Amino acid sequence: KFSSRDETLAFMKEYISKMIKHFEGDGDASEYKTGVDYSDWHVDVWDVVNEAAAPGYQDGYVDRNGGWYDKIGSDYATYAFRYANDLGYDDVELRYNDFGEFDVRKADNIYGIAKNIIDAGAGLDSLGIQSHYTLDVSLDNIKSAFEKFASLGIDINVTELDVSAYTQEQLNAKKALYETGVPKVVEYKQSEILYELFKMYKEYSDIIDRVTLWSASDRLSFRNNGNFSHKDYAGIFDRNLQAKPQ
Repeated sequence: KFSSRDETLAFMKEYISKMIKHFEGDGDASEYKTGVDYSDWHVDVWDVVNEAAAPGYQDGYVDRNGGWYDKIGSDYATYAFRYANDLGYDDVELRYNDFGEFDVRKADNIYGIAKNIIDAGAGLDSLGIQSHYTLDVSLDNIKSAFEKFASLGIDINVTELDVSAYTQEQLNAKKALYETGVPKVVEYKQSEILYELFKMYKEYSDIIDRVTLWSASDRLSFRNNGNFSHKDYAGIFDRNLQAKPQ
């Protein structure tokens, strides 16, 4: 849509400004209903940039498959944080959010983007790690990633935690194995992974500011779709909103 880098940057700046001001209750009067008090509107954390890191097999920190990269370049994330930070909302935490830190090279790419934003003084307050895991995830790789991220000197947020009932190999093969229910042995493995994760979160509690779990129930989870339709059981509440063993 935009023909130049400057035009795209101007749009980005306007968009970020309007969004944050609106949800802080400081937007134009025409954006709100008359007779409603918006003075207590406040967003605690903004994901200023989401999923910008290149996949592990791609060279360069920033994923090149996107409009922001095409029109602005690899520093677009830094500009986004600078625009958000310049609005002056000191009580709003500005976060970069991404996934796949269990892949060593992807973790390097996430780190690289965050480090560039910090070095530019653009206002990065925290790093969000989505934490969508499969049964065969490497806990050692996750711990190594947290070690790396700790050196950034900012808070770490676990933002979308869940554990699939499948291994990555099974998902890649599009095997719908559990359409009538998930075996107890799988639930036990999921519980074991969550147990080890929370032990690690406690170990790094000086930098992990919050842990958020993904989806209210298995029935509503994106895990049921992905690259094929199947029933997954990645949350801590089942399809009837009942607490599961984990």
